[in-house]
Amino acid sequence: KSVDFGNSWVSIVNYASFSLFTTESYMLIGDVFQGIHKYDNYSLLSHPLSLGKDIERIDGFVTLGNKIFAASAFQGVFKSTDDGASWTVSNIGIPSIVNHFQQTDSALYIDAGGNGIWKTKDFGQNWTFLDTSIMIRDISTFLVGQKDSMIYAGSNYGMIYRSSNNAISWDDSAQLNNWIKGRILKIFEIDTVVYAAQINT
Repeated sequence: KSVDFGNSWVSIVNYASFSLFTTESYMLIGDVFQGIHKYDNYSLLSHPLSLGKDIERIDGFVTLGNKIFAASAFQGVFKSTDDGASWTVSNIGIPSIVNHFQQTDSALYIDAGGNGIWKTKDFGQNWTFLDTSIMIRDISTFLVGQKDSMIYAGSNYGMIYRSSNNAISWDDSAQLNNWIKGRILKIFEIDTVVYAAQINT
C-alpha cells in the first residue's frame, strides 16, 4: 500500500494476490492458491475465508444489489450477502471455469472460459446461456453496453463480435475486424464510445 500518493510502497500481504475489491471499511483480496482474504478496517491481520473447498485463483469481484460475487478460474462463482464474511456456491448449471464478470443495474454476466456467455437476473439462483454461436466460444473478454443494448465479445484470435438481441445472433462484419491482428485483451465504453485493446501478433 501507499500513503503518500505512490511515492513509496509497503507490502501488506505475502501471498500471490490476483484480484482486489475495496469499500470504505474493508478490503477483499483474491488469492491464486488460498481463496479470499478479508481485511476489516484495512487491518494487516487476515486469514483465508473458507469457501468449502480448495479454491484456485480468484479472478475478480463484482457487486449486484447488496451481494458480492467472486469468480474462480476453476470452481465457478461464489456469492456473499454479509460483506464477504462468508460465501456460498452460486454456479448451479454453469461451467466451473469463469474468466470475466460484467454487471448492469439488473443482471450479472459471465464468460465461462470457452463455454460462452451466461446471464443471471436473480442474483445467481438461475443462469441463462446466451451464446448460441459456435464462432465465439473462445472468448477472451466481453462488454455489456450501456442500458443492455449491445453485447461485444472479443476472441483469443483477434475477432470482435457484437449482438443487439441478447446474443441470439452475432455480427462479425468486416468493418468490425479489418484492423485487428491479435488477441482482444479488453473492451470498454466511455460516453457511448467503445474501445478495444489488443495484443499485436
